[in-house]
Amino acid sequence: MRARSRWRRRAGWLQLAYVVLALVMVQGLVLTTGMMVHLAAAMVLVGSLTLVWVRMSHSQRLAVGLLVMAALAFAAHFADLVALIIVAYAALFFFSMLVPSWLSPILLTAVFWLELWPHEPVLAMRLVIMAGIASGAWAFGLLAHRNKVWERQQRDWFTTRSELSQSLKQVEYLAFHDALTGLPNRRLLIRHLEDSLKRVKRQGGVLAVAYIDLDHFKAVNDGAGHEFGDRVLKAAAATITRMLQPGDVVGRQGGAEFIIVLGSASSEQDAVERIEKLRQRLAEGLMLDNRHVYVTASFGVALYEGDHENPEELLRRADLALYRAKEDGRNRVALFLTELEQEASDVYFLESALRDAMEESQFFLEYQPQVDILSGVTVGVEALLRWHAPDGGVRMPDQFLPQAQKLGLMQDIDAWVLRHALQEMYDTPWWHDAQIVLDVNVAATTLDDAEFVYRLRDLLAEYDIAPGRLELEITESVMVRNPEKMASRLNEIRRCGVGVAIDDFGVGYSSLSYLKNYPASRLKIDRLFVSDLPQSEAIARAIIAVAKSLGIALVAEGVETEEQASVLLRLGCNVAQGFYYQRSVPASLVRIQYAAARS
Repeated sequence: MRARSRWRRRAGWLQLAYVVLALVMVQGLVLTTGMMVHLAAAMVLVGSLTLVWVRMSHSQRLAVGLLVMAALAFAAHFADLVALIIVAYAALFFFSMLVPSWLSPILLTAVFWLELWPHEPVLAMRLVIMAGIASGAWAFGLLAHRNKVWERQQRDWFTTRSELSQSLKQVEYLAFHDALTGLPNRRLLIRHLEDSLKRVKRQGGVLAVAYIDLDHFKAVNDGAGHEFGDRVLKAAAATITRMLQPGDVVGRQGGAEFIIVLGSASSEQDAVERIEKLRQRLAEGLMLDNRHVYVTASFGVALYEGDHENPEELLRRADLALYRAKEDGRNRVALFLTELEQEASDVYFLESALRDAMEESQFFLEYQPQVDILSGVTVGVEALLRWHAPDGGVRMPDQFLPQAQKLGLMQDIDAWVLRHALQEMYDTPWWHDAQIVLDVNVAATTLDDAEFVYRLRDLLAEYDIAPGRLELEITESVMVRNPEKMASRLNEIRRCGVGVAIDDFGVGYSSLSYLKNYPASRLKIDRLFVSDLPQSEAIARAIIAVAKSLGIALVAEGVETEEQASVLLRLGCNVAQGFYYQRSVPASLVRIQYAAARS
């Protein structure tokens, strides 16, 4: 911008120099030639000045005016006509600073003609005719140029407007459609659903909303890549669309989820049957690259029941039904039921209550002793979590931990239990006097955390507790959850000196290969087998034999009678816990010595 301004200033001064040169030429011509030459010189001067005048600044025009007056003071002595013309022209220089630049040439031409007419009327008339022709040609050329400019501007305007219109249509389309499948998105589906609800409320009929989720679709993306996963989604969208009838609408919610608004069903049973046929069709597989790709889908269906549902409410109910279908094993159709709404409400409030429980000290621990059957001496205690619920009752772990697992709260809860158990043992007098092992349960999601072992070491150091006095209990289900990773994590724990106990052994995924590969320090015989003693003596004997052959210690859970304790001792299990010895109690009430069981 600055360079352009400098160029304009330089061009203006070049024009000024050109005017000065023209004045010098005119003076020379005035001194040596006749009248016609004088007129020609004057016209040259007029033309040159007219061409550059409109582009001069006010300061440059003032300089030119002064030069003209100085030059013509001398020229006036030699030619009256030229003097008159140029004096008039000089006056016009000053006057033109008061009028627009486009008006100066017109005024200049008029003054020149008026001065010429008394002296040379024929020449003046010819000049008028020539000026008229030139003006007409100029006007015609200007109009032609303006017309072309107007046509180009009009064409550009229509092109721009057309492009803008196309762009707006594209933006509007993308705002209401899924970019991958071209199906309506949630926003447009809600509009369709609103229209369908109005129609059903006005005319009656059946309206169903179905949530669809392709099962385990993440495995498709992880195994075959996202590009292939996108193609599967397109094929699934095309299959669903072909199965619909006029009056039905399908859209994509996002991810691997689709929503169907079924407005053409003749009855509720017809709606459910059509959804079931769609599920079966998807389970038959999709054709991609001349090969079958097998996918299954879970369906959650909500029916309009005339109770003033709005679109969002129907979608929420269908989503709750979809969640039930997944819980029941996937690849199935689940209908919304009222109890699902209550369950969802309970889950929501339970999550909030569990988070508050940790912050407001509603959790507390009780301990159940593990006793040497032969001597009656307490050799260990298991920390058991309890919850003072907001309703005033005390909740057992099986009443809230399964839901906490689903909500992803187990890591926080396990961290709370581990810290408070170590702290309470550190603050309990008998803990320091007796060599008692503390058992703490941990969930699989806690062991998944790569930082767990480091935090465990820090806690042991913080409370100055020897690693050998802590034992972590895991369930058999942990062993089948990424076996190699779990084996590595448990080996890290064992290298720290902390024990690993396998809880509820014999009721889940019992496998000798797991026991061989996992560094277990103790097996806990499940109460299911202990409660049936002596009838289930053969099963108990087999479990005890396996543990002894692998050099793993044993403890039996759920011992409630002296007979059960005696049978276990005879079979070779030396440690037991259960109501026969003591219920779970606060740490300060744990007994250290019990009566020995008879062998």
